[in-house]
Amino acid sequence: MSLPAGVINRPPLAAPHPVVLGRLARVATITLLVAAPLITQVVLQARGVRCRYETIDLERRLEQLQLERRSLIARRAELLAPDRLRREARRLGLVASDAGQGPFILDPDSRNLGGTGK
Repeated sequence: MSLPAGVINRPPLAAPHPVVLGRLARVATITLLVAAPLITQVVLQARGVRCRYETIDLERRLEQLQLERRSLIARRAELLAPDRLRREARRLGLVASDAGQGPFILDPDSRNLGGTGK
């Protein structure tokens, strides 16, 4: 029986031999077993490096906040100094009150610190 013109007679493609498939499966399994821990190690190291950089940034931020806190504590102490409060009270026309009235009362005559109005 002859084939029509232009058709090439080729044998049908045969399925791979079972031994070849078994070896291929073994090679793929071994490659996967070797590569998986390496890939896992790389991923974990990358996470560790990222965490370290975040830790460094947080430590820098903590140092900045500690400096700011010290500055604010010093400023608060400066603002609450008794001499400064007395000067500000005088400047605003307030005088020291008697016991039980509160810290300062308004001086009717701001030139007189005694509050007598004379």
